[in-house]
Amino acid sequence: MADIFVSYAREDYKRVQPIVTELERSGWSIFLDKTILAGADWPSEIKEALDNSHCVLVFWSFTSVDFKKHYWVRAEAEFGRSKEILVPLLLDDVKIPIEFSHIQAADLSCWRKNSFDPGFQQLIGAIQSKILSCPAQTLATVSTHLKFVSLLKGDDKKNFFLKKQLQQVAITVMAVMMLLLGIDRFMLTFSVPQILSPVLRVNRHDKPVIVKPSSEVVESQQKADASRIEAEAKLKTTRKFYESVSIKNVKSDIKTVSRKFVPQFGPPLSPENLNSSGLVETTEPIEPQANSKNVFTVGNEYGGGRIAWIDGTGHHGLIAAKADLSGTYTWESAKQACAAIGDNWHVPNKDELNKLYIAKSVVGDFFDKANYWSSTEGSEDTAWHQYLGNGYQYRNLKANKFRVRSVRAF
Repeated sequence: MADIFVSYAREDYKRVQPIVTELERSGWSIFLDKTILAGADWPSEIKEALDNSHCVLVFWSFTSVDFKKHYWVRAEAEFGRSKEILVPLLLDDVKIPIEFSHIQAADLSCWRKNSFDPGFQQLIGAIQSKILSCPAQTLATVSTHLKFVSLLKGDDKKNFFLKKQLQQVAITVMAVMMLLLGIDRFMLTFSVPQILSPVLRVNRHDKPVIVKPSSEVVESQQKADASRIEAEAKLKTTRKFYESVSIKNVKSDIKTVSRKFVPQFGPPLSPENLNSSGLVETTEPIEPQANSKNVFTVGNEYGGGRIAWIDGTGHHGLIAAKADLSGTYTWESAKQACAAIGDNWHVPNKDELNKLYIAKSVVGDFFDKANYWSSTEGSEDTAWHQYLGNGYQYRNLKANKFRVRSVRAF
C-alpha cells in the first residue's frame, strides 16, 4: 500500500522524478508505474494501487492534458476526485480540464528543486491534509492517542507506577536543562511541552502551568519597542520633508548645476530631461532642440519598417518589420533568424510584443488568429508567446512553432 499514487504522462518523467524524490524524503511511500515488475498484470496493479492509496497526485502539463493521447491521466484524476483525495500539480502553465478546474493546484511550473519553494510547500500541505483525512490514518492516530492517555490518566493499579516514573523522568530532564542553560534562558526558550503537560499535572488538579518571562526579558522587549517607535517617527518625518520639496525648486537650480558640472558629466541639464520624481534621466539623453521638429507618428514607415510605439519624448521608440518572417519557427530558430537580418533586428520581448498587439491595426500584415513568439523565457523549457486574436500571453514549450515579427529600437 502506498500513501501517494502518481499519475503523469510518460514524456514528463524526467521532470516528475525530482518531485517524487523530494516527497519520498518527507517519509511518504509513493506508487509510480515504473515500479511495476515485469510479468505483472498492469491494469490490475494500477487498480489495486489506486484503491489502496490515500492521495492521487496528478501532474498536469502540456502533454498530460491531451485527452486523446493520455486518457488514463484523466481517468486516474477522476478516480481521485470521486474519493476526494485528488491533489493536482502544474508542471506547465496550462488550463486544467474543466471538470477538475475547481480544485486548487500547486504551481511548480518554475520549480528549481527547492523544498522551501512556496509552490512545493503548498503541495506538501495539500498531501498532508488528504492523507490525514483518510479513515485508516485517522483511526490509527486516535488509537495511539487513546493508548497514550490511558497510560497517563488511567486509574488502574498497573499504570500507577508508570505514571510516577514518567513524572520523575520529565522533572529530571527539565531540571538538567535548566542547570545547563540557566533558568531565565530556559523559560524564554522553552514552554512546557504539551505532550508532557498531562504528566506534570497528575497531582495538580489539571491547573495549567504558567511560565512568566523574567524582568530582564521584559525590559529588553520594552527597549526594542521604543526603538522601533522612534525609527518609525523619523521615517515619517523624512517622508514629509521630501514630499514638501517642489519640483519647481529643483528646476530653478538647473542652470547653476549645469554650468558647474557640464565639462565632466555631459550635455547641459534642462527641465525636459527630468522625470516625474525630479531626478535627472542619464540613461537616454534627450535629442537637441534643433531636432525637436522631427516628431514621429505610430504607423509611419521609418528605418526599414513601421513605427509601432513612441516614448514620451517623441524621438525614440520601436520599429516593427513590415511583414512576418516567412513560415513558423521554434523559439531558438526564431532568435537566430532575426539575428541573421542584422542592424539590431531581434525577436520582441513580452512588453515589446504587447506594443505590437496594441498597434497591430496600423502596423499591419499580422495574422490575427495566430501565436507570435517573444524572446522572454518562462522556464528552462518554455517561453512566452502572445495570441493576437485576444491579446493574451501564455507560456509554451520552446520546441513548438509559432510566427515571428522582428523589431528594432530607434
